[in-house]
Amino acid sequence: MRLTTILAFAALSGLSAFAADSTRSNWQTIVDVADPAAWRGAVLDQELLRDGKPTMQWSHAVSTRLSLPTAPKDWTTHSHVHFWMHSQQATNAGIVLILEADDPASKGMDYYMARMTIDFSGWKEVLIPIKQIGRAREPRGRDQITNVFITADGWENTPNPATVLNFGAISFVDVIPQMLSLEEFFTALDWSTPGLADAAAAWDKRDLPAAVRATATYFRERRSVPWRFDPHDPEFKPSFNKGAAEDTVAGKVSVVTVRHQFPGGDIDWLYNHTIAVKELPSNHEWLWQLNRMGFWSNLGRAYRSTGDPRYAETFVKHLRSWTGQCFAPANSAGNVAGSAWRTIECGIRLLGSWPEAYHLFLHAPEFTDDDLVLFLRSGLEQMRHLVKHPQSGNWLTMEMNGVYTFASLFPEFGEAAAARQIAIERLHNDMKTQFLADGAQFELTPGYHQVALGNILSLPRIAKLMGRENELPTDFVPTMEKAYDFNLRLMTPNRDLPRYNDSWHCNVVSSLRGALDFFPDRQDFRWVATDGKEGEAPAELSAFLPWSGFFALRSSWQRDANYVSFDVGPLGYGHVHQDKLNVVIWAGEDELLFDDGGGCYENSAFRRYATSAFGHNTVLVDGLPQVRNHREPGNRVVDAPIDAPKTFSDLYDFAAGTYDQGFGKTDHEPARHTRQVLFIKPDVVLVCDLLEAKDGQSHRYQARWQVNDTALREPIAGHPALITQRAGKRNLLVAPLLSAGLTSRWVSAQTEPEVLGWYVIKDAGPYRPAATVCHEREGAGTQIMLTLFMPLAADTPCPVSAISQDSPRQATVAFTDGRQLVVTAPQTADERMLFAIINP
Repeated sequence: MRLTTILAFAALSGLSAFAADSTRSNWQTIVDVADPAAWRGAVLDQELLRDGKPTMQWSHAVSTRLSLPTAPKDWTTHSHVHFWMHSQQATNAGIVLILEADDPASKGMDYYMARMTIDFSGWKEVLIPIKQIGRAREPRGRDQITNVFITADGWENTPNPATVLNFGAISFVDVIPQMLSLEEFFTALDWSTPGLADAAAAWDKRDLPAAVRATATYFRERRSVPWRFDPHDPEFKPSFNKGAAEDTVAGKVSVVTVRHQFPGGDIDWLYNHTIAVKELPSNHEWLWQLNRMGFWSNLGRAYRSTGDPRYAETFVKHLRSWTGQCFAPANSAGNVAGSAWRTIECGIRLLGSWPEAYHLFLHAPEFTDDDLVLFLRSGLEQMRHLVKHPQSGNWLTMEMNGVYTFASLFPEFGEAAAARQIAIERLHNDMKTQFLADGAQFELTPGYHQVALGNILSLPRIAKLMGRENELPTDFVPTMEKAYDFNLRLMTPNRDLPRYNDSWHCNVVSSLRGALDFFPDRQDFRWVATDGKEGEAPAELSAFLPWSGFFALRSSWQRDANYVSFDVGPLGYGHVHQDKLNVVIWAGEDELLFDDGGGCYENSAFRRYATSAFGHNTVLVDGLPQVRNHREPGNRVVDAPIDAPKTFSDLYDFAAGTYDQGFGKTDHEPARHTRQVLFIKPDVVLVCDLLEAKDGQSHRYQARWQVNDTALREPIAGHPALITQRAGKRNLLVAPLLSAGLTSRWVSAQTEPEVLGWYVIKDAGPYRPAATVCHEREGAGTQIMLTLFMPLAADTPCPVSAISQDSPRQATVAFTDGRQLVVTAPQTADERMLFAIINP
């Protein structure tokens, strides 16, 4: 007997295949192998048969494209496309299905795509949900397909001539999804559980209504499983936001800062407002995050505090409509656009919004016995989905937190104990690679560092609540201490973290307050958690994290300190920005030279700008940004600590790094960029950029500085130095010291011909104008740019009276108090910049 498995194409972000054979109907062949006009780029194979018929053999050594010229133009008539595919060997080559639907009004080819890796040999059954084939740019619609082909070339794929694939007929098919049945639900319960005798008796008689009633009664009345609050306490009346609760009743939602009202308050869980409204930048996160039900918790608190039945009715309406509209993918993770069942959403639902709502509405009359069992059926199905389809990175932490939480809350399921153990083992194994030796989570994104840290340590918190601490390995918690160290060592003066990669505001005080639950002897954690009232300040002032590549240079640990962070590390495992050698500066609570976090996960010019070197504090070469190949493991996470030049002292800190990869594209390397950062404490920051041509040609170099203001002025007569003008706030002086032959300009809130001068904040409101300062010079050999930054106290005049360039590599800065600073740039990257302070 030949063993086969169902496998789907990866529609950009994951695999998707739905349902079982019994739910498939309405087959329609769209590519008949017997019709020679139906395909090009392959040959007819009379020996390797599928269903007793010849197949088409596609050898990548002969052709890198398999064209399907007779494929239908309308791909909306069925739910899935299906075929069998055979691989002679697992070459790990990539192939991509392309459905062209070009819109002449837009730039570039518009199309839908699904990708697959040939990591198997033998036959595989492929089942692709048509609605979840990813879109690229602005295709006209799945009913307006003009060209269909499968390619091994392009889309970051390199053809492997050893790849030989055979295809059977390609067909459309309808797949009818089904929810976990009542019979499957009752079979999953452990009938030996004390208190379930009445339900067991009803189930033995197959009296489903009676079994539902008895099961619901048991769960409403049980006291054996605690939660964060007592759902049986009639005096429990938590705080809530009435306006937000009323919005939820009315069907008003705000998802990733985009608002929408569903007519009649009836949520369409598969609707994406950012795609329906063409004026908005498309963002798949809108639908995904809608399906996290983040509004259920406030709705439940409103019900508990007021008893208003409308709130319970709304919750029940949501539960019924979601379970009736959104069905689990049967044979894949479902991590694709348009899916309500991505594993990250399942995890988030089960760890938070669903158990919270369950306990808040547990005794609501509107939450009927049928609804309660419906809730449990869906929760069980989601838990099974997560056990079956684990992902990686911060996703895995949310998935397994969801599994552990649900399996802890409902131990009555026979598989609950095994599910808890699976969650523990997966996180216990993964945390040792996901968190690097310097404590950084390997996505090198401080925001997602908190996500992973919080979800992992949710397990011991839940275990303690449930009295199951003995389930955890003894080193489960101790292994995570270094993750809190990361927060401490990288912390900004206002107790935040730099917004590297796709990051956002992080509350380090709250994080370290939580750390004390596990590590009460850490006096440095306590010092931050209590704002210096208890504990001891960290002994180490500045720090280098050699696995993540982050420098944190400080004048002190106080909240009014000056702070510089410098990134000399890899891209990170996920959420990457192309911004090596990026520098940020904070003064007290003020972020002066910024990294904004990259904005929403949308398809927009703002998003592209904010994730590239264009929107960071680094250097462009000939107008081209950095491009590292993020598929190369060494570019994502290093396999040894970074040996970066550095010196930390009471007088100054020094740090350096080099970027020596592509600009514009991965294989175009016209220059090498070395950056040195010198922080002369407490308030002078010098950044020296050495640009070495690698091809013997002349190049144009532009340093960009993202400044958190929109009104700059020139404070020094005859010099291109600029200073911000933030009334009542700290300001920043930006001064090029080697200004001969340098052009300088600044831009704010520009959108054409390119985005420039914006703070593209992540998921926290509209993007706001800022300023981009551009310093540019051109030449062959080694070109040097030397820039002075000075954070200034609020409402103080510029402390620099004059700047003079003494030689091609040396400049003198004269201060209003009579001091002078002489700075000499190095001749080569192997040397360090020098400075001297001359007192009056």
